[in-house]
Amino acid sequence: MKNQAQKTNKFYSLFTVILMTGIFALSSGVAVQADDVKSNDLKTAETKTELATAKLKVGMFNRVKLLQAFYSSEVWAKHMQKIFDEYTAAEKLNDRKKMVEMRARTRALEDFSKKQLKGGAPLTNIFEYIWTQFPAIAKEAGVDMILEKPLYRSKNIEVVDVTQLLCDKFPLAEKNKKSEKKKPAKKK
Repeated sequence: MKNQAQKTNKFYSLFTVILMTGIFALSSGVAVQADDVKSNDLKTAETKTELATAKLKVGMFNRVKLLQAFYSSEVWAKHMQKIFDEYTAAEKLNDRKKMVEMRARTRALEDFSKKQLKGGAPLTNIFEYIWTQFPAIAKEAGVDMILEKPLYRSKNIEVVDVTQLLCDKFPLAEKNKKSEKKKPAKKK
């Protein structure tokens, strides 16, 4: 548990640095670019206007869709299978303490996922699986950063939906693939 808390703290620290860097880039990016124009002796009004109107491209995603993709994925199925296997082993050994612990763990996971759905819990358990893939996702989407939702957005920000790119990183579990095939096609 301590190891998970350390990972979460490291994630929040890194996330804060990234977020603050992004906010700094938003607030000072155009000014820095304008200074660069001066230093390069580019005096055309056209270039200065282009820099002043340059848009920052931000990738945004839908929390609910990402949660659906993660919790129906092969990654999650494997995680839950490990818990089930531990419970089964405890049951065979008649280890009541371990069985109670495993039931409590699954209830806690269920409660946590509900909090995530309502926006009351972070998505760190999801991001830990795709953390290293964020740069490639951002590059594929052509964005400068990825956010869930901003508190404020100026007109100089171009938003790109990256939900599907994130969801694609979590292939459906076999049991969910079967249920997807059984669903009737939606009528238009």
